Amino acid sequence: TCGLLEDGTPRCWGANTYNATAAPMTLSFDTIACGLNFCCGLTGAEGNNVQCWGNNVDGQSTPPEGTFIQVSARGGRHACGIKEDGTLVCWGNSAGFQGGPSPTAAPDGVFKELSVAHFFNCAVRDDDEVLCWGTNKHGQGTPPAGEVFVKLRGGTVHSCGLTDAGEIKCWGSSSLGRTDSPDGIYTDLDVDQLHSCAVGEDGLIRCWGLGDKGQSKPVCGD
Repeated sequence: TCGLLEDGTPRCWGANTYNATAAPMTLSFDTIACGLNFCCGLTGAEGNNVQCWGNNVDGQSTPPEGTFIQVSARGGRHACGIKEDGTLVCWGNSAGFQGGPSPTAAPDGVFKELSVAHFFNCAVRDDDEVLCWGTNKHGQGTPPAGEVFVKLRGGTVHSCGLTDAGEIKCWGSSSLGRTDSPDGIYTDLDVDQLHSCAVGEDGLIRCWGLGDKGQSKPVCGD
């Protein structure tokens, strides 16, 4: 697990496989995102502002050169970013799930929002169209038509998005209640493999999906 201090300094803890917790504490980051035993983040540098650390067996910790406005990584071995001109670039393991489409074969176009997931990714184009690529075995790469999303989050076999109206829409595998998103208006969300959580406009957290260990039951009022 990793987080940022107020001054942008990264701190990581937990398993240190492939030096995954060896964050460069001499750098200041605006955002960070972690995949499987590696992390990437955006620094305040004017050029080549993506820095990564941890597992680099597949090149996932060797980002391409350029200035990026967003970088995303998740529970897999690849990462993607949106460059300052809106184009997408992906790096790391290019193998698709069980021989399926590659998750690093980013589509052309100009994009403004991105979410890397497990063997697939989704992104929002500047015209609000959502494009997904990589594995789609459970429909996790087939977002609902006609929705305008301001934030996307992908898990393993399902995805969710926050619409411009503040509603949450989910798609993909519905097993274990993963796509049973709650009604209401929300300001943020995050998606894991088997459950998801979102912050309501009232500031309370609501979760759905697997809750056998209490992961879908946040403490009321916290």
